[in-house]
Amino acid sequence: MNFDGDFKKIGVYDVSDIQERVKSFTEEEWLKESWRREKFEIHRSTQSIYLLIDEDGRHTDPTERPALAENLDILQPLLDYVRRQFGQAIDSPESNENNSSGYFVRMLFVKLLPGGSIPPHFDTGRSMRTSHRIHLALVTNDGVKFTVGDTTKYLLPGELWEINNRHRHTVTNNGTEGRVHMILDFVLPGEKIADVTGDILEC
Repeated sequence: MNFDGDFKKIGVYDVSDIQERVKSFTEEEWLKESWRREKFEIHRSTQSIYLLIDEDGRHTDPTERPALAENLDILQPLLDYVRRQFGQAIDSPESNENNSSGYFVRMLFVKLLPGGSIPPHFDTGRSMRTSHRIHLALVTNDGVKFTVGDTTKYLLPGELWEINNRHRHTVTNNGTEGRVHMILDFVLPGEKIADVTGDILEC
């Protein structure tokens, strides 16, 4: 989603339980589903565990994957926190009026392998243009650089940042361990977005 700037801080969350769970995932779990990295060249250096996602990029009625139910015990408080933060942090009146009907349309854990990178790109498709794309850093190192537009950040564990995915963005992991983020796409129905194209889009 387009907004003024490159990054917008949503909050800070205690991720110790989620970190512990993520570190327990096996290589088999990380490799179980691979369509995202196979379909998109930019994701070839990543491995993912899908929680709520569909290959067709739909904007409503997302499919809950088994991994969501398996990890909901530690994720539900986080999801509740994000909903509350959007009620406080989003500036537009229509967002505040509709935040109670907001919903997650995509959620996944993404590991960027050591020495890997996600090349510069910007997200397309109507759902990606009208969703708040949030990154939650879980496992990282100081060799990870995340650039959106003209801004480069090192996201600390527990930091929740919305990124302007309509600006060109790229990530490199120069460290010796995989970088794991949780990505959450949140939709506020009725919210109107001024896209970089000049179009006014309704979520």
